[in-house]
Amino acid sequence: VLRCVESAQAQTLRPLEILVLANGSVTPGLQQEIEAQLSGELVRFYHLRGCTNANVARNQGAALARGDWVAYLDSDDWWEPDHLAESLASLQAASADFSYAGMIERRIDGSRLERRAGDFREYGGMVAYLLQHQAAQTSSYVLRRTCVLAEPWDSGLRRHQDYDFIIRQAERYRGVFVPRTTVN
Repeated sequence: VLRCVESAQAQTLRPLEILVLANGSVTPGLQQEIEAQLSGELVRFYHLRGCTNANVARNQGAALARGDWVAYLDSDDWWEPDHLAESLASLQAASADFSYAGMIERRIDGSRLERRAGDFREYGGMVAYLLQHQAAQTSSYVLRRTCVLAEPWDSGLRRHQDYDFIIRQAERYRGVFVPRTTVN
């Protein structure tokens, strides 16, 4: 969690805010320790008692957000310093409503595997793109807040909620892939 939030704080394009929605994945003691280390003007913590579904936390974050754009970052992931700048540049260049990118898998043995993203339209749509095991990593998503509020995460899904969400976004809104991988 520390690495995750610190990577958001270290962005070359400073975020308006960083919302941390604790959904019961850490103990209360560890959560207090994390909050003490990360407190600052950008970081706001919210406790979702009894919430064990990331989709609930993601929807709540979008509802609480003050900006026009929402970026997601799971607690076990982190961004390269230019993630937000590159994502927003791609969004603006394409006049798009959401962006997605690939990911770098960091393995215990120190090796890494980069899974680059591509243009889902070249596959005939987002469903075909994902079925061919193409990358659209959840922690790479940057979306217009209005799009998330109009087409939220399905809080009833326990698996494949990221696929469901990005497919519905792609069916309704204009998307763009970010060519450089900035998510770990």
